[in-house]
Formats: sequence, C-alpha cells, structure tokens
Amino acid sequence: MTKSNAAMSVLLAAGMTTIPACTVGPEYARPEVSSPESFGSSEGVRTVTRPGSPAELSRWWDRFNDPVLSSLIDDAVRENLDLKASLARVAEARALRGVASSEQWPTLDALASFARSRRSETTPQGRFGGSDVDDSYTAGIDASWELDLWGRVRRGVEAADAEVAAAEEAALDAKVILAAEVASAYAGLRASQQRLVVARDAVSIREESLRLARARAEAGLTAELDVAQARAELATRRANIPVFEAQEAQASHRLAVLLAAHPRSLRERLGGAGPIPTPPEAIETGLPSELLLRRPDLRRAERQLAASSARIGVVTADLYPRVTLGASVGVEAANPGDLYDADSRYFSFGPSVRWNVFDAGRTRANIDAADARMEQALLAYRSAVLSAFAETEDAIADLVHQQRRADELAQAAEADRRAVELADALYRPGLRDLSYVLDNQRRLYESQDQLVLAKLQYTTAAIALYKSLGGGWEPPTTPPTPTPTTSTTADTAAPGVASGSSAGVARAMGPAGER
Repeated sequence: MTKSNAAMSVLLAAGMTTIPACTVGPEYARPEVSSPESFGSSEGVRTVTRPGSPAELSRWWDRFNDPVLSSLIDDAVRENLDLKASLARVAEARALRGVASSEQWPTLDALASFARSRRSETTPQGRFGGSDVDDSYTAGIDASWELDLWGRVRRGVEAADAEVAAAEEAALDAKVILAAEVASAYAGLRASQQRLVVARDAVSIREESLRLARARAEAGLTAELDVAQARAELATRRANIPVFEAQEAQASHRLAVLLAAHPRSLRERLGGAGPIPTPPEAIETGLPSELLLRRPDLRRAERQLAASSARIGVVTADLYPRVTLGASVGVEAANPGDLYDADSRYFSFGPSVRWNVFDAGRTRANIDAADARMEQALLAYRSAVLSAFAETEDAIADLVHQQRRADELAQAAEADRRAVELADALYRPGLRDLSYVLDNQRRLYESQDQLVLAKLQYTTAAIALYKSLGGGWEPPTTPPTPTPTTSTTADTAAPGVASGSSAGVARAMGPAGER
C-alpha cells in the first residue's frame, strides 16, 4: 500500500466515525395510569390518609409493638435464602449490563502462532514450486470497532439498564413478601398457642364438672348419666390439644425455614405462649397514586416494559448496514530470529460494511415479535396496577370486617363466661341439671376459640394491608433519575411515576438489609 492510499484509508475511517449517529426504535414513555383520589372506606375503618406525604411503611412490623416479631423479621431479611437468591439475580443483571456496555468499545486481541507446512507434490504448486517444508512465525495485535450508527448497542445498554432496575425491584418485592410471610407465620404460631390455652382452660373446667358430677352421684343427688356426659365432654376437649400442639410446631418450623434455620431451632427463642400481635389503631394507607411509587412489583413491571421497548430498537437496527473499523499490526517471519527485523512488519487498516440484503423476512419477523413482547409487557403492567388497587381495597375491607367481628366475638365470649358462672351456680344446689351446665361451657369454649381465630384474622388482614401497600422497604430519599429510553406509540408519560430502583438494593432494604 502506498503512503497516499494509506492516508486516504485513515481519512475515510476517521470521517466515518464522525457521521452523526441515530437511534432506531420507539422512544419510551411511561404509560399513563389513572388512579382514584382515595381508597374506599366505611364507618369504623381505622386507616389514615395524609395527602402530600407518603405513608411511613418501611418498618411497619414495629408498629405491632412485639419485639420478638421485629427481631424475627430483621433476621429473616438478613438470612432468608430466597431473598439472597434475588440479590444474586441483581448481581447477574448488573454483570449482563456490563456485557452489553462493552460492545460500545473496540476489541483488542493479541495473537501469536507458529505453523509448519509442506505442499503436496501431486499439485501444480508442489510439482513446479517445490515441496520444501516451510515455517511461519507470527505475532501481532488485531483490533475492531463496530460503529453504533443506528443505536443497536445503545438500545441494548438501555434495555440492560432497565433489566437491572427490574431485578432490583424484584429483590425489594421479595423483601415485602418475606416480611408479610414471617409476620403471618408468627401470628399463626401465637394463635395456636392461644387456642391451646383456651383448650386447656376448657379441660380444667370439664375436670371440675366431672369431679362435681361424681360427688353428686355418689351422694345420690344425681344419676350416673351426668357422670358419663361430663366424662365425654372432658375427652372431647382433651382431643383438641394435640391438634393445636401440632399447629404450633408447624408454625415454628415454617418460621425457622424463613429464617434459614433448622426447624427446631426457634423453640427456645419463641418461649411460651404469647399474645397475638395487635395491629395499630390507625394504619396510614397514603394515596392510591403512591402505589405506583411504593409497590416494587409495579415498579418492576414498568421497568420490564421499558426493557421490552428498548429491545425493539436492538432488532430494528438489523435492517441497516453495520460498519466496522478493523486494524491489525504485527510481525511475520520464517525464522524466529527475523521477527525483530523491520522488514518482518505487517499491518492492515480499513473499514468494512456488512448489510443483509435478503433474509427471507427474518429481521421483520424479529421486529414483529419484539413489538408483541412489548404489548404483552404493557398489558401485564396495566393488569398489575389494577390488581394492586383491588388488592389494597380488598385488604381495607377485610380489615374493617375482621375488626368488627373480633369486637362482637369479644362481647359474646364475655357473655358466655358469665352464663357459665350462672349455670354452675344453679347446678350446685340442684336447680338445673348437668346438661344445662355443659351446654353453656361448650358455648363458652366455642366463643373463646372463635375469638382467638378472629384476632388472628384481624392481624392477618392488617399484615395483608401493609403488604398490599408495598410496606417493608425504605424508598430512596431522592427521586431516581429517569433513564433516557423507549416507548409505546399510544401512551404518554405519567407525571410523577418513578423509574426503577436506582438508589441501590442494599440501602432500600433498610438497616436489616445492610448488616
């Protein structure tokens, strides 16, 4: 190559790098989603909405005022295996983002080779040119750089950024779910313990009734039938105890698994029977529009939509030519000692263009498939938003009704307790028979057992409400910076809708996640 040709190649390649680049594919805008002004309410609902101030839900379990519950959730956030797996998926997404970003830069390869060859004597080259054995030593450097003229690489990085954010939101969603699961399991454990207390109290009452029936029968004041009835009621109440003991053990084992511990490891820590954690009198729900910012599953769905939009640009770029700058420089000689001679040097430099002119519609089909995937992601996002609103409304309604039910059952249990006292007072002097006493005792046991279950359901409803509000993680103190990106053609940007979690998963996890 002459010096003038080499200079012309350099100028041509330099000129191509200055060609203004464009980015094909749709420009993304977050879908606009309408939300009600407030959540539905009914008389007696204990919820609070403060417009203009997001609900403080990051550590909602502390509002139950149960130190054991708080410590269990903190340990679960630190040790749970599913949560650790979700953080590993975040690391994977970040690594894949690095892979996508690396395509923006040139690649540089060092090479060295040795080859020994001999031409066949039965070919014209071997017959007339000789068939001597030749050695070849080569060492050099190859470089290549694809010019991202149409934004294929930039769209790939954009999609990878959105997928990283989606993975971060999935990890936060796993924390939200984990906190609710631990709280529910703990409440179930305490409910089983309380049902055991009620059952054992009922056994004590039945034992006293049996003792009294035997004494009256021995004194000839009553028939043997009373003794048989009292014995049957006692056995029935005793039969409930193993069931509740098994439920208590199962709840303890479930908690241990959530904390990545052995099933029996929490027995001493949980101690004896404790009360079911009581929800706060007022739960701050915030505004419905805050769900779009608060719930990690909605934020993840929105980031997945953004990634799907960016992928359209990646496949659309295949419609256009790819321009690559290539260069190689090195030395080549028949003897290793000659590699250091100036005459052994070689080099090549220049651009190359590759443009697919016929692929039987494959590229267009890939674009159609990417469009369809984005449509699926858009519908999934809208469906998730509607489901989130419905889930929260359901949780509020359930909380209201379970609260009322618990209040009514508390009154019923108190009335039944008084009825048992009166029935026993009438039975001792012989004014009423034993069956009357046993019926009242049976109603007392049933109302007390139902009261425990109602308290459990009330607590579970409050936990479900906190979960539906996206409680359990600490949002960033400043709004995340939107990523410049891709869009649907029919949707416009929704003011105030934040993008994926750019503040980092560890900080969003809160103090327990940082340890």
